[in-house]
Amino acid sequence: YACNSTPSPSVKEQPQANIDTLKPSPKIDTAEENKILGNINFGMPRRLAEIAVDKFEKESAKHLGAFYFGYAAPLYYHDSLYSINLSSYSEDATKFDSYIHSDVVQLYELFSKKYGIPAIDNGFPELNQLSNNRGWISYQWNYGFKQIQIQVQEREFDFSVALVITD
Repeated sequence: YACNSTPSPSVKEQPQANIDTLKPSPKIDTAEENKILGNINFGMPRRLAEIAVDKFEKESAKHLGAFYFGYAAPLYYHDSLYSINLSSYSEDATKFDSYIHSDVVQLYELFSKKYGIPAIDNGFPELNQLSNNRGWISYQWNYGFKQIQIQVQEREFDFSVALVITD
């Protein structure tokens, strides 16, 4: 200690928020946060989710707005639905700037009307920005615990668009 000085009080570090304990904003509509698409909801048991996904595919004729998807792939954790992936059919590089770009724009318009400005806005990628078997996140919205991503994916020089909605 220097003369006439007192030790400074110890500074406590601000605790870091644990992502698992964060609470959704009070403005979030819980019913909307739990909804994936149609009558498909997060947390549904596998048996009920499979029925709801099949029904959604039939009733929508595999269209979400102007976006046409080839299949819906639900994902489960302990028999509980936590994510769904709607993917377009694959196109070759000659259709990248037309069909693939159009699908991204159509999904962007659909979800930006509902959720506003995306939290992540990487836009539409150039071909050289893509890697085999890795999705490029063009846009992402966060709504409470719900995450909505529009991805452009490449697999062996074929390209597709995926809408991934995760809890």
